[in-house]
Amino acid sequence: MYKHQHSLLLALLLFLSLLAPTSLHAQFQHFSVNAHDSLALKVRAEQVEQVQIAPGGAGVTVRFQQGGSSHFVGTDVMNMAIHQAQIPLAFFQQSVEPEYLTRFIRETQYDPDDYSYSVVKDYVPAEKGRFDYPRPYVFRLKEFTKGLPSREFPPCELLVSRTDDFSHAEVCPIEADSAVLRTAIPRDTLRYRIRRLSDGQILQQGQALVEGQVRLIYLESVDNVRDIGGWPVEDGGRLRYGRLFRGSKLHTAGKTFITPADVQRMRALDLHVEFDLRGITEANDNNKDYAYSRLGDDVAYQIINYGSMAYTQIFDKPQIMRLEWQYTVGNVLAGKNVFYHCSRGCDRVGTLSVLLEGVLGVSENNLCLDYEISSFCGPNGTRTRNEKYVVPDYDFEGMMATIKSYPGATLRDKFEYFWVNVCGVSAEQVEQFRRIMIDRTAVDAQDGRRPHPAL
Repeated sequence: MYKHQHSLLLALLLFLSLLAPTSLHAQFQHFSVNAHDSLALKVRAEQVEQVQIAPGGAGVTVRFQQGGSSHFVGTDVMNMAIHQAQIPLAFFQQSVEPEYLTRFIRETQYDPDDYSYSVVKDYVPAEKGRFDYPRPYVFRLKEFTKGLPSREFPPCELLVSRTDDFSHAEVCPIEADSAVLRTAIPRDTLRYRIRRLSDGQILQQGQALVEGQVRLIYLESVDNVRDIGGWPVEDGGRLRYGRLFRGSKLHTAGKTFITPADVQRMRALDLHVEFDLRGITEANDNNKDYAYSRLGDDVAYQIINYGSMAYTQIFDKPQIMRLEWQYTVGNVLAGKNVFYHCSRGCDRVGTLSVLLEGVLGVSENNLCLDYEISSFCGPNGTRTRNEKYVVPDYDFEGMMATIKSYPGATLRDKFEYFWVNVCGVSAEQVEQFRRIMIDRTAVDAQDGRRPHPAL
């Protein structure tokens, strides 16, 4: 009889484990044992954080929300009664890309032989203002029949984590029945909990799938800031998020533009280096007292004395471009995350971004799209691939034509020729840069990622 009871229980656990291949989360809230069982002193009616089954069903390990864990061999498990969780499971699936940006990327395919036109202005909303904010990810406290009175939700907070143990969870306030997360990374899978403030009770939990590609950074005082990650590369994979960020200025001379709240948002990106492309005269009025990062003393501030180059100027001073490589790629190779910026994040930053993304294998069409995304930060940031017909100095077309004239079987090879043969960068560093920046495990179709069904 006990053997039969044991087999049924393990069969139940193994069936439920198929719903969550690595572990069982919140599927059981309480473990209880018979009063006469010696395990009663070991396991009280504690909330269970995780249930893991040993290979072959040899045993079960239980980890509790209050801390600690217990392991039970098969003979122990047969006397244990398991009750289903009372914590509701709910799943979310949303994009953090604004709808107009998503349409621009999906619908735009430029003719690589014709740079006389651009379509980005057709996608910028007609209203005045900035449109470079990420789409907020909204978590809602669901109405369940148990535990929550209809439409009368108690004060709660949201905990969001990328790991199972919630050891570094981000905490967001819940107003009315929802919380807004502005730091979600595209293509990520998050764990979340909604916790009642009065007693710490978990009222709801589950997974959240984050859709989108371009990772815009939410800042109120500084515009046109985004991660260069997410773009697909020619031989498979995508650019890795979290290593290189591009944007506009944080200060000029003694005037600081970024607010304390935005400093904290930037610091949450784990930045180690701020690389200012403007030069010491434009950025700091030749005053060394102004030459420091507004992001904190632990963020190194690096600057090229005479400023960096943009568009076709890059071919006139390759030694400057070699310094730009050093301050961006060199730091990435050293394990440091970099924020590089000029004044508006459009021309000098746009040029350097094309050169870095190009050598990583981003397609010509996507290089044009990423350059033109600056147009969403406001009218002063508008940049188009045919901008030279309005402002001759903004010769994006001429820059691309020169790169494409270099030897190489692919566009990526031509960008490598520029860095190695024109600027003097080592081919070994180029390859190291690719190994770090390209995520070969990234899946092109997000439809393959689905949350587990609610129980």
